[in-house]
This record gives sequence, structure tokens and C-alpha cells, in this order.
Amino acid sequence: MADTLSEFLAHHPVDRENVERHKQKMLAEVRAYQLKELRSNAGLTQQEVADRIGVSRRQVSKIEHGDI
Repeated sequence: MADTLSEFLAHHPVDRENVERHKQKMLAEVRAYQLKELRSNAGLTQQEVADRIGVSRRQVSKIEHGDI
């Protein structure tokens, strides 16, 4: 017979810190993808975005690759 969720969790505890780390990484990747899509749809280069927000082109590239 299958365990209930409570029984399963009792035998397989969840590492909430690990879950939160992965959650933050996934959210960063989503934001990076959104930035790249918005920039592309606006017809802007990374350099143009960088100039508008006052950072280097390399920083925009890093953000778009999820390396925030």
C-alpha cells in the first residue's frame, strides 16, 4: 500500500534550504529569459540595453545567461 504524503515526508524529509536555493536559481533563469526576450522584441542590442541602464554589455550578457 502506498504511503500517505505525511508518511512519505516522515521517511524522506525535505531540505527546505535546498528547495529555496533551487527556487531562486529557477526564478533568476526565468528573469534572464524574459530580459532577453524583451530586449530582442524591442530590437535592442545588449550594448543598447547596457547604455540605457548604466551597466556594461558584459553585465547584460551575464544577466541574460542567469549569472546574476
